[in-house]
Amino acid sequence: MDDIEVLKMTFEEQLGVLEILGLRGFKKNLKAKFIRHQDKRFDVPKLIREGHFEAYQATQAKPIYDELDCIIVFIGDTGTRARLYGVYTIHGKELLKPGMLPENCPFIDWEKSGTNFFYQLKRDPRFDLFKNRLIVEWGNSTLSWHQYTKVDKKILEIKPAGRLLADFDDYLEFTITHQELKHIVQNHEAHKDWKSRLSAVSGVYLILDSKTGLQYVGSAYGATGVWGRWSEYTKTGHGGNTALRALLSSHESYEDNFRYSLLRILPLSYSAEKVISAENLYKLKLGSRATGLNYPESKNPKL
Repeated sequence: MDDIEVLKMTFEEQLGVLEILGLRGFKKNLKAKFIRHQDKRFDVPKLIREGHFEAYQATQAKPIYDELDCIIVFIGDTGTRARLYGVYTIHGKELLKPGMLPENCPFIDWEKSGTNFFYQLKRDPRFDLFKNRLIVEWGNSTLSWHQYTKVDKKILEIKPAGRLLADFDDYLEFTITHQELKHIVQNHEAHKDWKSRLSAVSGVYLILDSKTGLQYVGSAYGATGVWGRWSEYTKTGHGGNTALRALLSSHESYEDNFRYSLLRILPLSYSAEKVISAENLYKLKLGSRATGLNYPESKNPKL
């Protein structure tokens, strides 16, 4: 029986984060803080996807990590909820200087002030089992994004292994990357809400080439709805589409530039003709035939 099974057996006791981490050796006498990252200036999940999160977290305007042994890091979720991201030990700090941040990071200007701190943080792999799986209620003081661990955070939910995305909320209020789509399809048992909701509807969808801004409008219909159609993209990258196939044939791993979202949802009972009619309307509205990736077969992609 693994740690998660033990947790499920005793979940009615409302265990706290520190108690759960203790199963993997976390000591309560450590000087630590709970950290909740949710920033109006930046899309934190995007920072994670693009590899900028570690530098973002290490850079601080105030010495908030001083005299700590470690930080227990959460990512802001819906409302005042937060999901555990990891535990980091602290190994000193220095003033942030030019050249210490990646050139392409969105907060490169932080190097200019000469007053910011850069902390040496090291992720503790003992607790990676719980990454993205422990959901806590942060409380009403979400502005207080760093808090000492004197009061434990109670666990609201334990997600299954392989969970990556937040709970499915609204059909028209999300956009996911190709890697995220691939992950949820490969780990569909951990994303049952995503699979069931996307399987329940037909729809018109958008694939955005985030590198060029070009758009592809497509439609999904049939017994497995949007889920079935999008699953095809995780297998081939192009789903049989002429323009997307051309991009992938000349650019290795180009599908990693794609982002998926829904433009309109339709009942599964709609005929293919009716769904395709809605698709054509969106192609006209967005101009994806003239300037996007829904071009005729005789036309080359605009790269």
